[in-house]
Amino acid sequence: MTTPAKADLTSQELQVLAQLADGDTLFEAARALGLTTPTVEGSVRRAKRKLHGQGCYSTTLTLALAYTTGVLDPPQPQLHSPRALSGTERAVLRHIVQGGTARQAASELGLPERTFHRRSSHLRQRLGARTPPHLVTLAWRLLTEEPVEVLR
Repeated sequence: MTTPAKADLTSQELQVLAQLADGDTLFEAARALGLTTPTVEGSVRRAKRKLHGQGCYSTTLTLALAYTTGVLDPPQPQLHSPRALSGTERAVLRHIVQGGTARQAASELGLPERTFHRRSSHLRQRLGARTPPHLVTLAWRLLTEEPVEVLR
């Protein structure tokens, strides 16, 4: 697959992804941008298709791809992270940043899928992420010193 260029996404699609990255829900993004919720949903759908093709159903994967390909500017590293993350927490965050499915991540980590979901939920609370795409942004800030490879 070729790397998408910034020009591939419209300014509206970029604005919507940026709002979601900041933790807005689809409704909040629509309100902030002066759009309807269905218009925002359509922008997300088009961004997914442009970044990953027909098989991309995850907004978190779309956001991860937008960061790694430079379509969206990656978040700045967080200088003072919350208390140290355990090795398992870092591994869970790495899989979240990579954008794979929970099933893939759980399998690679040797965890039941339900446990992976619980740990993701715990990390979302701990880091103050309002939505799963927001967790990608926060995780990206914490893991920027480590190389990130997005699953496609």
